[in-house]
Amino acid sequence: MTSPARRERCLDEARGNPLFLDGLARLAGDTDRLPPTVLAAVDLEVRGLGDGARALLRGAAVAGDPFDVDLALAAAGLGDVDLPLLDELVAADLVRPVGGRSFAFRHPLVRRAVDDATPAAARLGGHARAAAALRAGGAAVE
Repeated sequence: MTSPARRERCLDEARGNPLFLDGLARLAGDTDRLPPTVLAAVDLEVRGLGDGARALLRGAAVAGDPFDVDLALAAAGLGDVDLPLLDELVAADLVRPVGGRSFAFRHPLVRRAVDDATPAAARLGGHARAAAALRAGGAAVE
């Protein structure tokens, strides 16, 4: 039996997605990892993307949720010339526009699955590039 607090947390994290809710409920309290069903479902979607769009998606996961497209491009090691890759992510409904140059992942667990699936070295490199871009723009890196 799951505690009421655990049930509430699963409901909150799943945000109405039945697949995500089922996977979270099966983890029986382990909130440090994502359910294999969630990881596999997101992986199937990401595998359908081209290499550049996958790189931008990983950069977006580093940049936050919602994310600024310029910061995501920087984190991915891409430039403005690669901006059309964003159309591929929107067409796949992995990210959605939220206004101006800001976008959000379709679901917070999609972002987390992308981040979890990113190799450690690639994630560290993305964070370093994002920090450099923030510093260059005069923003606080924190």
